[in-house]
Amino acid sequence: MTYNVVVPTFAGALSRNALELCDLIRIDDESAVPVSRFRIESSHGTCDFPVGPGKYKTALLLFYWAVLYGRPEYFISTPMLGDLQRYYGDALIADAHRPTTDHKALHFLVGHSPAVKLYFRPNLRDHLVSERTVEDVIRHGWARYNALRPGAPEPLLRQAIVSFSEGVEHGQIKVMNSGPAEDWPSDVWASRVLTLMQRLGNES
Repeated sequence: MTYNVVVPTFAGALSRNALELCDLIRIDDESAVPVSRFRIESSHGTCDFPVGPGKYKTALLLFYWAVLYGRPEYFISTPMLGDLQRYYGDALIADAHRPTTDHKALHFLVGHSPAVKLYFRPNLRDHLVSERTVEDVIRHGWARYNALRPGAPEPLLRQAIVSFSEGVEHGQIKVMNSGPAEDWPSDVWASRVLTLMQRLGNES
């Protein structure tokens, strides 16, 4: 496990996984994904999909891949298929293999040799950071401490807290007891991580 980088885990339900991507790419909700439409070509055919209700979650994942790999046109690789399985879950993926499925975009994605092309919105900003560090996420979480609520999902912040704790435990993150308190990772920040964890409490 890497303790200094936060990447999506896709360990929950689809709505939770979409929220994790929203956190990662720094948008308020899935409807803000900066993709107007996308095209998928595979053994199941070729189709264009306008992005709107029912397609936001797919556009989120496709946009994440586009920025991660640095291009709006790409083939779906084996690791990406693993992402796809975890993001949607086994039941949806199984349903998507049926010719009569209602999940048409996903049906094209699970075909052989899928290729994707994204069309971005005109107001696209370079706001996505494909790999955010634990420090970055925790500093951002601390800056909005007063806005955090017990039981809030906060998947990215929760993952950063776990990564920090495990990194310290395994000796990959060494807490400093001297120097400026704002330096990372000082004992002050270790205390703040604990405070953030207590603030969030159990997930709702």
